[in-house]
Amino acid sequence: MAVSVLSAAGVVTMQKAAAQPSPPAVAVTYKKGATYIYAPWQFNNKYADFYAYSRANIKHSEITSIGTAFSSIRTTQTQAGEGDAGVGMYWKLNIPSGATWATIKNMPCKVTVTASYYIEAKGNNATYADVYWGQYHTGYGYASVNGTSPHESALTTKTFYGTVGDVFSGGSVGPHYGGAGAQVDTGQYPAGAGQASGAIVCYSVVLTFPQASG
Repeated sequence: MAVSVLSAAGVVTMQKAAAQPSPPAVAVTYKKGATYIYAPWQFNNKYADFYAYSRANIKHSEITSIGTAFSSIRTTQTQAGEGDAGVGMYWKLNIPSGATWATIKNMPCKVTVTASYYIEAKGNNATYADVYWGQYHTGYGYASVNGTSPHESALTTKTFYGTVGDVFSGGSVGPHYGGAGAQVDTGQYPAGAGQASGAIVCYSVVLTFPQASG
């Protein structure tokens, strides 16, 4: 399942979203007390991918729309693969005049993502649907179903409290980049007959640079 292959190098994870943005990053400037609020029509990071692990001609669909990501897969007994789709924000941090990365990287930073999802799977325990929501690198929520636990839905909020360095570590892209949003994966691995689908709607992404304590 996707949760077992988390990698900054770009395997099917929330971290992959930050590592492979399709649009330019949105610039944000560090300032104590600043808050940046993004609604779905402002999201700049949308992506959809599919990976065939075994046999071709797997039936699948990956779609993104305003604030929404959808993925589905249907496999036969000899097929294995995974599709993913996601939406959210991708940022580049501007360091204000008079400051340096060293002086701000340990300052507090908060990211909050609100989303709702529905996931379902029919097959065996290798037929799965996963969702992720939150800050891409470390601070995300996760839910999963497989053919033995067939469906789940929720309205949820995930808040990550950390430092500027935590959020803008950049992964494989480089320093001063970060992001947040929501992703859905559906797949079958190892090969087997099954079907899975899921959708996640990201309602908002909020980036805050709180006043330093003390």
